[in-house]
Amino acid sequence: MLFNFLNINCQTPLTTLQHNTTHRKSHTILTLVLLFLPLQHFPTIHAQTPHPSTAFKKDRPILKKRLQIEWYGRSFVYLTSSSGVRIAINPFPPGTPGYQFPHGLAADVVLISDSNKVHDGAELLSGNPLIFRGPVAVGTHRASGIIFNGIATRQQKSSNPHTDHNTIFFFTLDGMKIVHLGSLGHSLTPKEISTIGRADILFVPIGNRKLSLEDIDKIIYDLDPAIVIPIEYALRPHDQKSQLRPAAPFLKYEKNIVPIEEHGFLIGPDLLPDTTTIVTLIPPPHTEPLKP
Repeated sequence: MLFNFLNINCQTPLTTLQHNTTHRKSHTILTLVLLFLPLQHFPTIHAQTPHPSTAFKKDRPILKKRLQIEWYGRSFVYLTSSSGVRIAINPFPPGTPGYQFPHGLAADVVLISDSNKVHDGAELLSGNPLIFRGPVAVGTHRASGIIFNGIATRQQKSSNPHTDHNTIFFFTLDGMKIVHLGSLGHSLTPKEISTIGRADILFVPIGNRKLSLEDIDKIIYDLDPAIVIPIEYALRPHDQKSQLRPAAPFLKYEKNIVPIEEHGFLIGPDLLPDTTTIVTLIPPPHTEPLKP
């Protein structure tokens, strides 16, 4: 079996969010080994520690747990734990312009954050998954041996929480706290920040125009994640008709960015950087990408 690999080094700290001493500040060196074929088997993000000032903690245990992260476009995130638990978040439905649902995809758990039709393609997933949808998903739930937490937020800054509901999901998988913001349309309150706590991997809808760029920066600062994965932005031509913001306005002011020309990668708790690092992914190319 033949594979193609690409190594990328990222050494620049994220400077735009260094507001106090509690934020991840240290320089990070990441070597990303990207596997292009087959798509079902992704490489691992490797951490290198060439000198004592590295961001990676020396006392962090070397573990074999590897979480597979995949982004299929829009808000659709698919996670596979090292034990094989499959979690789909906001899968898009059939007929979503510019995106094709992966054939034969199965899940054990499906999380749906809101009533947006483009986030509710759960019927396409095989495996008879347990589905947590919208307001019903608020609170603590257990499925497939994992505790899932949902907190009620809104899709706009000033709106009716009963008709404009959004659920933020957070849970621990392979020793890492995963946070998916769904269609969040406002910055987080102190209570919400305290409830969620520090994230390890944060999925942020950077194209949601209800969120200002300042809101996004503040959310990232407040949750202090090791890895930020941008989602729900204008990537394909039809996305512009959905009033989504492209990635450029957000990314152009960020310094610590690692682009991956694939739709997924593997990560483990022993490989997380201490500097907030933005990892961009590319969903499967079912249509022509959006021209800059």
